[in-house]
Amino acid sequence: MKLYLISRRHLNSSVSWDPLFELENIIADTCDATILAPRARRVYQAVAPKSGRDVPVLRGIVRRTLGPYQACTLPPKKEPEACLSVVISNHGLDVVRAVPGWRERFDLALAYMFDAWGDPTDHQTLFDRIYVPLPDAMGPWQRHGVKTTLLPFGVDAYEEGGSGAERPIDLVSYGRIPRAFHQAFSKRWNRAASSVLFVRTAPRNIEIYPERSYHDRDDHADVSALYQLLRRSKASLCFDTAYPGMRKFPFSFVTLRWFDALGTGCAVVGKRPTTPEADRLLPWTDSTVEIPDDPSAAVEMLEAFFADTARLERIRLRNYYEALTRHDWRLRIRDMLQEVGLDLPPRLRSQLDQLEERADRAKQAAINAGALKDAGTPRSTTL
Repeated sequence: MKLYLISRRHLNSSVSWDPLFELENIIADTCDATILAPRARRVYQAVAPKSGRDVPVLRGIVRRTLGPYQACTLPPKKEPEACLSVVISNHGLDVVRAVPGWRERFDLALAYMFDAWGDPTDHQTLFDRIYVPLPDAMGPWQRHGVKTTLLPFGVDAYEEGGSGAERPIDLVSYGRIPRAFHQAFSKRWNRAASSVLFVRTAPRNIEIYPERSYHDRDDHADVSALYQLLRRSKASLCFDTAYPGMRKFPFSFVTLRWFDALGTGCAVVGKRPTTPEADRLLPWTDSTVEIPDDPSAAVEMLEAFFADTARLERIRLRNYYEALTRHDWRLRIRDMLQEVGLDLPPRLRSQLDQLEERADRAKQAAINAGALKDAGTPRSTTL
């Protein structure tokens, strides 16, 4: 079955969208899928928030008449076809309207929604299947007749992962963290007398309706740079979405940040998600290393942790192995296709075989370091 990815990569550019476009690239590569990336009509941009002239009435008229997007032209249909859109939220799904008669054209319509909370719209019932990474979000959607399947987040451990020992950065932080911890870490470690290297990254500016195409922007380069940063770091700072001081989320869940760290051999330090899903996804020793609620105490404990080279070795080897075995995006793509009865494309099957071979080698390295003695039953630990 021919697969088309209907993408928002020419409509949005930000670090929030980077992992979605990364997943699209992996699907395009492994499934021989064609990416359709429509642009917004100029008249729609003129009445949208980016222009500074947010005119809701006119915007609504354009949406109902011309449509917000320039139409995508597809070749004549020669075989069964499926479409897939990877989006952040409900709003993003309307990108499929860029294909005239999309629901009649495609034999199978799929979507993967990262921030799947809030009441669904009637538009979502047009999809044959919507994959969501958040079990707590599924109930309301199913009650509205939306066919949903749980599909956790993942990581590109196959291409970007690693368990190398050369890690000059002690702790890396990106995205939102409680301010009190950031202040305590910066005060203690960002000074000449400190032997700890704490790196905090800032996101690039958000672009709505970017002028440059995806391949002419910095989106992909930023993803590669983040992976390189993680591969050279001992630990990555991650906090439960329900922890005080974080952005308000409707529930706790295991975010992309956990999988990024695991796939690159980083220790995950911070506050483990309180959702039961965390124990299913992260069941092994030191999958999360808990720090105290008191930022000053966390500083002292982390300094001791960074000095424990044997423990750090066990964690990086175990985390990389578990990411290859459990959490690579190719495993998620496999599950997605199998759930709707589609055959696995040859290139995906080949990479899954290679993934298994890499996991076998990573397992042996973890065994040699004494990192697999527990057989994966305990959960998070404290320092």
